[in-house]
Amino acid sequence: MHATRLSVFVRACTLLGLSLLWGTAFALDPLTSAKIGENEYMTSCAACHGTSAKGDGPVASVLSEAPPDLTMISQRNNGNFPIAKIYQLIDGEAAMGPHGSKQMPVWGDRYRAEAIGQLAGVPHDVTPASIVNGRILSLVYYLQSIQK
Repeated sequence: MHATRLSVFVRACTLLGLSLLWGTAFALDPLTSAKIGENEYMTSCAACHGTSAKGDGPVASVLSEAPPDLTMISQRNNGNFPIAKIYQLIDGEAAMGPHGSKQMPVWGDRYRAEAIGQLAGVPHDVTPASIVNGRILSLVYYLQSIQK
């Protein structure tokens, strides 16, 4: 990602994470959050889950378990999108189904490692945790936005 785009992305994710964690008035609207999440999805998830999120990415055929269709999360959960559960799966806090085998990368760990490097020259009140929370939450909002 180009340095300027990365800086804007990091700031947007930080703003999203902080606003959601602290309930501040500068929360990003759901559409903006989902758009940030779509970019995150295409970068981090599409190789396995596919650009359509149906589990048909170019890497899917070499995995021991097929990636799930992410457009059907709500349907698999009685019509409800389980935000906290999806957040935990992406972060690596929860181990369920194919994710329990750790076949899916633990994105929280990767995001935390990247955030430390991204903070050079950023104000002190921005923490790795706020960046990670923003990235994961934006991804969760994107997944929620593509449910059938």
